Amino acid sequence: MWHFVLQKGVISLLQMLEFKAHFWVLFVAAVAGFELMGLEMVASRMLQPFFGTSIYVWGILIGVIFAAMSFGYLLGGMLADKNPSKHLLSKLLLLSALFLFASLLFYHAILVSFLGADLVTGVLVSTLLLFAPATILLSAVSPFLIKIAAAGKGVGSASGKILFASTVGGILGIAFSVFFLIPTFGSRISLSLLFAIILLVAVAGLFPKDRRFSFALLLLFALLVVPSKVSPSIIYETESAYSYIMVKENGPLLELWFDHLIGRESLTRKTILSHSIYDYLVIGPEINGGKEILLLGLGGGTMLKPQLAFFEGIQIDAVEIDQKVVETAKNFFGVKESSKLAIYVEDARTFLSKSSKKYDVIEIDLYNGIEPPVHTLTKEFFQLASNRLKRNGVIEMNVVSAEEDNELIHAIGNTVCTVFPSVFTLRHGNTLMVATKEQTTLRQIKEKILASQVPELNTINLNAAQKIKEFNCDSSKKPLTDDLAPIEALIFENNQKIINRSHKNILKRKNEIK
Repeated sequence: MWHFVLQKGVISLLQMLEFKAHFWVLFVAAVAGFELMGLEMVASRMLQPFFGTSIYVWGILIGVIFAAMSFGYLLGGMLADKNPSKHLLSKLLLLSALFLFASLLFYHAILVSFLGADLVTGVLVSTLLLFAPATILLSAVSPFLIKIAAAGKGVGSASGKILFASTVGGILGIAFSVFFLIPTFGSRISLSLLFAIILLVAVAGLFPKDRRFSFALLLLFALLVVPSKVSPSIIYETESAYSYIMVKENGPLLELWFDHLIGRESLTRKTILSHSIYDYLVIGPEINGGKEILLLGLGGGTMLKPQLAFFEGIQIDAVEIDQKVVETAKNFFGVKESSKLAIYVEDARTFLSKSSKKYDVIEIDLYNGIEPPVHTLTKEFFQLASNRLKRNGVIEMNVVSAEEDNELIHAIGNTVCTVFPSVFTLRHGNTLMVATKEQTTLRQIKEKILASQVPELNTINLNAAQKIKEFNCDSSKKPLTDDLAPIEALIFENNQKIINRSHKNILKRKNEIK
């Protein structure tokens, strides 16, 4: 009788221990997957303010992550064959936590050091330094766990379970980072949380054998938490689901910056006019006397001020995809909704597709720093804009370009030409592209601008009439379309020229944000 009870007890204990060990293996696999994918999402956001979000940035980031993962798989397999122990695995996790901690300490200095450098070099080296080491070690976990789980059992079943747990963890890492962590807390706190999670898992694995070491380790990292330094000129910064947002004082100017720390998004002065390209958008209502205006891309509302101040009876619908940008515009730039101004939080192209309202003028400024969304540069997008215009409607588009006449301007202009019969450009820092739904000559445009009844805009209109030129459409060039828009290379080349031209300002920016 007693032998039977003892036998049952031993069997139950062994089963419990086996379940516990099995659970631990799957849990660590899930955590490693969570960390890998979460780190990739956080890495993209940390790179974004310095290098943007172009296909080149994403391509380099994904390529480096995959290369690091491949090395990690090789490393994990070799180490597992030599010593497939839980203790060694925990040391690998601890080492990955150390690299994440180093990234937390030095990511800002490293990224700032590449501000203004060649984009490919900057993204490649930054990603290798900041994210590749931890990725290699986290990737080594899966083959290690497969070796542990397959001891005395089938390798196929063990590897299937480990890969399943790792993949599920990765899915959760992406979802948690994208939909909650980054938009709510920002990239730095997100990386801190990833570091804390992997540190706790590593310490839990080391604790049975190295208790004093584990306690000392946790205490050390708790004491080494370093707050981020913020320049006195930066009065507000946050991160949204779409971009990094910063408000900065620059003498008499209050500036809004998105993502790229090279391209300023909006600025405001105590005066109504900003003395920038944004002032010249007043020529749209001057050309056709329109009162109903659609603004795609609110930013800090710089374009709104002269139009709301100087045009009677005007009504503006402003569309902005990012709720946090709207809040920033209201809190810092004096933007207020009223009978003259309605704000809609929605994607610009989606708004055009859903809306049935017709406008006299559509003003487009959809840049994130110095990068335009490609889907707002295609023939289909401009056709949607044309459909939302009245018979004599006008569109105006701010194009960030390094030069007055380059391939980027030609590509966008020739695309606009396939939808609108008359296209014009005006250069003032950036390029303002103006197109009319009806056939219009350059002389007619100048006459309408100079016939303005607004005295406060006389200087702006006089300069606009002198600067505006007719765009020479080239029908032999294929327009940009949703199916094929080979413009990334042109944007990349244009941005590099802007970076090179702005080198002195970039050095100043480096000193400000260090």
